[in-house]
Amino acid sequence: MPVLAIANHKGGVGKTTTAVNLAACLAAAGRQVLLIDCDPQGSASRWLGFIPEPNDPARPRPFLEDVFSGKADLAAATHPTAIDRLALVPASAELAVQDRLLVGKPAPAAVLARALRPARSLPFDDILLDSPPQLGLLSCNVLAAADELLIPLSPDPLSVAVLDELFQSVATIRDWLNPALRVAGILLVRVRAQTLLARQVATDLAARYGDLILPIQIRETVRAAEAPSRHLPLILASPDTGAAEDYRRLARLLLSGERSIDRHHVPPAGEIAHPAQKSR
Repeated sequence: MPVLAIANHKGGVGKTTTAVNLAACLAAAGRQVLLIDCDPQGSASRWLGFIPEPNDPARPRPFLEDVFSGKADLAAATHPTAIDRLALVPASAELAVQDRLLVGKPAPAAVLARALRPARSLPFDDILLDSPPQLGLLSCNVLAAADELLIPLSPDPLSVAVLDELFQSVATIRDWLNPALRVAGILLVRVRAQTLLARQVATDLAARYGDLILPIQIRETVRAAEAPSRHLPLILASPDTGAAEDYRRLARLLLSGERSIDRHHVPPAGEIAHPAQKSR
C-alpha cells in the first residue's frame, strides 16, 4: 500500500486542493483511499465536511492530534466521508500543540511513521498525506512516513524559490530517517497557460528539473475555490471543468506507476534564473 505525501514548504500552491481531488479521483477509480490531514489548519478536513473546532464535544473523535499524543491509534481516528471509498483522518488547530510537544519525544520525526505501520494492514489501497505548508516537525513526520513525494507548485518565481529548501529537507530525511523516499514528481497547478510568466517559469523548470516535471498541468479555475463550501471535491462539484479532468489524468498517471523517480540529488532551485533576469 503506497503512502504518498503531498508537500510543499510554501502555502497557497494548491497542496490541499491536490490532496483532496487526487484522493477523490483514486476513489472514483475503485481504490480504497485514506487521506490523512497533517495540517493544523485542517483545510482538507473542512473541505470534506469535518468542522474541526477545538473543544467541540459534538465533533467526531479522535483526530490526528490524538494519534500524536498517544490517546488513539490511526484506525480509531479514521472516519468515513461522503465520498465513496474515501476515508479521512481529520486534524484541527490542536495538532499545532502536538507539533511543539514532539520535541520531547523519542525519535520525534518518526511518530507518524510508527503510527502508520499497523495502518498498512487496514483495507486501503492508497494513503495520502496532506502536509503543513511550513518546515517543522510535522512536515518532517510526513516525509519520514511517505514512500513517495508529490510536489504541487504554482508557476511563479516565489514558489520556485522554495523548492531548494524542500529538496534539502528531502535529502536530510533520506539520510537520517527514510532512505527509500522517492520523488513522484513536481506538479504545476493553477496554471494559466496563456500568460507569459507561467510559460517562462514552466520552461525554466523543465530545463532545470527535466523528468521531475510531470507531463500533466492543473489548469486554474474559479470553481476550485467554490468546491470546499459544498464539501465536495472538484471532480464532483464541477466535473466538466478542465482542472477536474486534469486531476483525473493525474490519478491515471500515478496509478500507471510510470512516473516514480528516484533522484538523490536535485539541483538547487536558486539556480533557475528569474524570467526578468533572463530577458536582460
